[in-house]
Amino acid sequence: MKKSILALILAMAILLTGCITDEDDNEQSEQEKASESNETPESIDSDENQGDSEEETLTLSSGEEAETQIEQIPIKADYCLAFDAIIAIAWSNEKQNRKNDIDEQVREHFKGREEMGSDSPFRDLLEVYSFEEVKNMDLKTLAEVFPDCLKANSYIPDAWITIWKKKYAEGFEILMEMGFESLWEEQCLPFLTEQSKMVENAFIRDSITQNVILDIQRLKPERELGVFTVFLTYFSTGTVSFQLSENSYLTNYWSNDISTQSALWLLTHELIHSFSSEELKEIYRQAIKADEFLSKTYKALSVPNHEEEFVVALEHFISVRNGVRTEREARESISEWYGSCMPVAVIVFDELMKLTDIPEDINAWIIDLFESEVIKAGEIESKAESISPGFVEKFTKRWGDIIN
Repeated sequence: MKKSILALILAMAILLTGCITDEDDNEQSEQEKASESNETPESIDSDENQGDSEEETLTLSSGEEAETQIEQIPIKADYCLAFDAIIAIAWSNEKQNRKNDIDEQVREHFKGREEMGSDSPFRDLLEVYSFEEVKNMDLKTLAEVFPDCLKANSYIPDAWITIWKKKYAEGFEILMEMGFESLWEEQCLPFLTEQSKMVENAFIRDSITQNVILDIQRLKPERELGVFTVFLTYFSTGTVSFQLSENSYLTNYWSNDISTQSALWLLTHELIHSFSSEELKEIYRQAIKADEFLSKTYKALSVPNHEEEFVVALEHFISVRNGVRTEREARESISEWYGSCMPVAVIVFDELMKLTDIPEDINAWIIDLFESEVIKAGEIESKAESISPGFVEKFTKRWGDIIN
């Protein structure tokens, strides 16, 4: 019906003005179809599901039009020497098998050294210095200031910090001896420059990206999110990505074709983090203690923030709402996320899919799921299994030997 009305209006406009050529008409029609394809969650399918649907997946624009649209979206990509230097030291065994000189030298110089993989040091550094200050640091300056930024927290004890300071100091000495800074400028900087353009281009579909941003903002109504920044690194941290601040996250892409779909998955997940209240986290902690199955799955999950299951449920819900995933894809994804160890996420997502909109107070809404015993200690295993048949078997097969 909507297409018929649009076609009628367009035809009337052609008759009245006489100034629209057949070629322009065809181009406008294609633009309308592309715009309308964003109306349903089924508008995007993964490669394995493309055979079941004639809907187009998200594609990237290019040229002057793309550059104009990027300016309208509060998302940018950035990078710096400091972040790659920290990763080269802390995740020395996580380097991908590339043949560049910098990769081979890092592998050789850090071979056999114990890793210190943690996202805390990045946030420690950014609590003391702005990103612009960090971006302007050369390796010598970073080596001088970084160890003093490290601090203990509820997950990182003082004893670790003492060890880390020593190991990072040694690591920076190794990097300087191997000429890391000049190698990074020669071999990593050109790559990161191109990757940043690709990431920014991946967000130019305003109708989808802006709706995702709006949904994330609604989860945090008391906070002004502002500009989002995706920090890119050449080296891998061994994880897909992690949040640096309310408005930023760090990740590394290794692809010549970064799609809007994959970029929005990461953005949605990382920027939902920090939405949960202390009350909600405490209720979740109590549920872990009271439910034997949840205590096992949480041990396998091994994420200390006590909100990961809620973040995953909301990420998938927002993705479905905005056509980034189909509901089928989302249910399958949650069922297997982190090796099928998120039963609460399965339940929360199932309840979210019964709604037509995001709850006004998401924390209160999830808390009510516990208080009304939709999520009930002692019944979480059976509830998750009823929603996602085979979930318990997949969890046991993946984690049984580790958690028992």
